Amino acid sequence: MQLTKRDYGKILKCLDSIAFDPGLSDPVRYRKNVLNALSNIFGYTESIFWLPNKQGDLIDPILNNVKDKVISEYLEFFQPLDVLIPNNLSLRTDNHVVKIGDIMSLSNFAETNFYKEFFLKHQYIDEIGMYIFNKNNIVGVIGLVRKEGENYFSEQDRNRLRLLIKPIESAFNAYEILSLSSPNRKKEEHLTARERELIQLVKQGFSNKEISEILFISINTVKKHLQNLYQKLNVTNRTELCYRIFKMN
Repeated sequence: MQLTKRDYGKILKCLDSIAFDPGLSDPVRYRKNVLNALSNIFGYTESIFWLPNKQGDLIDPILNNVKDKVISEYLEFFQPLDVLIPNNLSLRTDNHVVKIGDIMSLSNFAETNFYKEFFLKHQYIDEIGMYIFNKNNIVGVIGLVRKEGENYFSEQDRNRLRLLIKPIESAFNAYEILSLSSPNRKKEEHLTARERELIQLVKQGFSNKEISEILFISINTVKKHLQNLYQKLNVTNRTELCYRIFKMN
């Protein structure tokens, strides 16, 4: 389906929202901006911006309207079954946007364990991936999902995203280069011994109350340490904190 004048107007508005800003120099904040723009302008309300590690696994997610418990379940049990993760695709550098329907028919997808055990549980019906390259390597993945009551992703959706992915790719790679020399990058290296201790307990799943008992500090002190960590590592919750530390390691 061809794009309409209205589509092109939205694309121009989105491009303005996600344009490279040399004063930002923060790829994490840029990832959030991209998801917000896709949601506010095009109505892609549930989305995730991932970074792949050296093994091709998706880590360090930035979430837009996706619950932490959903993404934790996905990472623990279902990521290897997702047909759109890089490890399950043979992607070319000219193929940046892929729908489930490009891999298999939706009726066949409905017979997979991934659909039956994960999609159905969370009322998802369809998924589309946007792949960000740096030379021949995938350096970012944006996943968009649709839920029951919404339409399946169409050729019109794919065409919109194809016009957006190259500008997103260029800006994201530029922010990554700038961030290497940014003072904020050094914050990860200046965690206190107590903060590193706290991180290990959070990763093991201990609650604030349990951490306070283990470390012999008050719950308010635990919360204060967590807020300091969130600020230092530019995350907003425990899930993002764990993935950021996993990436650092």
